[in-house]
Amino acid sequence: MNFIRTGNLSYAIGVSETSFNIVDALVYAISGIEINSANDDLIDAHELMQSELGRQQNDWLDLKSSPLGNFVTTLRSRSTGVSVANNYWYPSGY
Repeated sequence: MNFIRTGNLSYAIGVSETSFNIVDALVYAISGIEINSANDDLIDAHELMQSELGRQQNDWLDLKSSPLGNFVTTLRSRSTGVSVANNYWYPSGY
């Protein structure tokens, strides 16, 4: 909201970094491998991480090419009803 209110890109970068870190931690958790730099390439290649990276790249491209109001509308419509994890990590029965 601070980015939308002020237009200061540091707020958007912070959200991007946090989103990346959450997906990174999730992929490590569901993969069951040790967190270390040797495993980062495996995590980066995982479909959930690739999905997050693609989503963020599209968001940045839209942000650079659209007026802020249009970007917010696009972002909201793109995210409605979509799970970043595509229900991948939900245990059976949820």
